[in-house]
Amino acid sequence: MEIINIVFLPCYIIINRFTNYNGFARLFYYITVIYLSLNEIYDKKYYDFENINFVDYNIVGKNILILTNQFFLYDIFYVINVEYFIHHISTLIISNYCLYYKIYFNSILFNILIEISSIFLQLKYLITNNKIKKINNLLFMLTFLQFRIILIPILIYYNKTQYDYLFFGSSFYLLNLYWVYKFYIKLIK
Repeated sequence: MEIINIVFLPCYIIINRFTNYNGFARLFYYITVIYLSLNEIYDKKYYDFENINFVDYNIVGKNILILTNQFFLYDIFYVINVEYFIHHISTLIISNYCLYYKIYFNSILFNILIEISSIFLQLKYLITNNKIKKINNLLFMLTFLQFRIILIPILIYYNKTQYDYLFFGSSFYLLNLYWVYKFYIKLIK
């Protein structure tokens, strides 16, 4: 599986350039890490949070962190607002912390599922049909709430004895709550 760490960034750059930086490369990243994560969760039968040691080493979780570092290091140069810049820097700090201390690789399998909502966020910019765009926006909101607002506190709860996870998870959760607030403000206008 280590080959994916070698070929991912060149493939990402090629897709990005050949599609004129329109978001297909981001979709490539999201789909890749989500597939790796779901496949490992299914393969290891990680269906019950009670029986998972989230701190344990997991090679797939480690590889997802490496791919995430590649993606965020490259993508940070294309970020156009402060919130996304903070998100990218935070993600790089957290992923490198986990890689350096060799922890939370099982937890990463679940944390990366937040990117499911990012698929719909990215599709929002690619879809031109208004009906499909409305469906996509609904799917974005549902997956955002499911994976960023509901799942993150559950993961924090199951990692509550790990103070660094508690800090990182809570910080990231606050950023997501801020985004929900922004969506709400936009919605009521």
